[in-house]
Amino acid sequence: MRVLLSAIAIIVFVSGCNTTARMEVPTVVQPEPVEFNTADVLPFGFEGAVSGLRFGTVIAHFPAEGVPGVSASLCNYSYTGEATLTLTNGSRQLSGWNEELRITFFEVMKSHGFDVVGDPTNLFTYEKEAARAEYAIGARIKDMSGNFCEDHDFWYGYPQDKYSGEMYMEVEWTLFNTTQRQEVAKLKTSGYHKVIKPSRSGMLEAIIGAFGAAAEALGSNKEFVTLLSKENEKAEVVAVVPLSDDTIFLPEIPLSTKPFEDHVREILPSVVTIRAGMGHGSGFVISEDGYILTNQHVISDFDTVLVRFENGVEIDGSVIRRHEMRDVALVKIPVRRLMPLPLKEEIPGIATGTIVVGSPADEQLFSTVTRGAISALRKRTVGSNDASLLFIQSDAAITGGNSGGPMFDEYGNVIAITVSRRIDANAVNFFIPVGEALKFLNIKQTPGQS
Repeated sequence: MRVLLSAIAIIVFVSGCNTTARMEVPTVVQPEPVEFNTADVLPFGFEGAVSGLRFGTVIAHFPAEGVPGVSASLCNYSYTGEATLTLTNGSRQLSGWNEELRITFFEVMKSHGFDVVGDPTNLFTYEKEAARAEYAIGARIKDMSGNFCEDHDFWYGYPQDKYSGEMYMEVEWTLFNTTQRQEVAKLKTSGYHKVIKPSRSGMLEAIIGAFGAAAEALGSNKEFVTLLSKENEKAEVVAVVPLSDDTIFLPEIPLSTKPFEDHVREILPSVVTIRAGMGHGSGFVISEDGYILTNQHVISDFDTVLVRFENGVEIDGSVIRRHEMRDVALVKIPVRRLMPLPLKEEIPGIATGTIVVGSPADEQLFSTVTRGAISALRKRTVGSNDASLLFIQSDAAITGGNSGGPMFDEYGNVIAITVSRRIDANAVNFFIPVGEALKFLNIKQTPGQS
């Protein structure tokens, strides 16, 4: 009961015998499950539940006549006056309930065959898994009504702090597209649960059970399954014609000879934040007509990502090329008149000064600039075929979210792409030479238009 009482309290008004009538509880009919191919629905995560009920809302009664269908000795025997259960705190975040609700939602949706990411019982993989989610789902509890019995000692009439009873719950589910960063739909379902045998956790069991039944109804909702369909998602994607594996020719941008700081305000608008699922990384513009370079691990297995510019403009982008072993990817957005960054394919020398730009840790930290120097050029073994690939090592500070962003020389020419860091060592970070990225994606720079 400790968890339950952090969110609700029993309010008993002492004035004679128990006069509380049973609370009206709507009848709930669970829908039949919807058949679907689990491979055809997109992954989603649960963001949590909030309450749409006001502080002090009565959510249950302790009726004098008891609750039909439950076992209780001297049901509510000691109660006097009007005995009710009210929401006394947690009216927004539901206090101690939320973790229980999260686990219940995960288990229910998994049982339906959905790809629910972020197992709440696994503390060490939740965040990593959550990044796969193409949708986030939130729950708002719109209504609760129930009736409970507190068990009393048969011989002496003492309350036993054990409860049985019933609970009804109406839940409004919000489906949020994590790539497009917008709400897609709101759906309402309801659930009912009865606890027959009294126990100390009986009220909490009824509340969690009603929420679980509402989640069951959501999983059986045809509209919900349709919204998660991969075919439905494809129909909403901005049309960008995928390219073949033929060579892509890009106009070569003249290399800069001005110090980075002298034209930094011209450079930063061409460095972008890329959101794929619930995770984010960085990228940068390499052509006037919307080509953007980033890491493969930033876009993961998504075909569509959200590209956010420094000025706050957000545009859907299509992933048109990727190379997992070299960890590079090419994104195309349907925009023209962008400012591409100059690409310097020549490998820089050791001790050369560098500048790194990206969105470390948090999307709100976009256009973060750090300086460093090239520490070494390393050959590292990558992939199952033990391929030996070249990396630039630098002490320029990076963290999660920098991945896919550009490394510049001291004049503002892109020389590499941020890719990884050693978590067991400070200032040991790795970058993919930009010439390598172009080679593995079959992109060539030309002196003019192709």
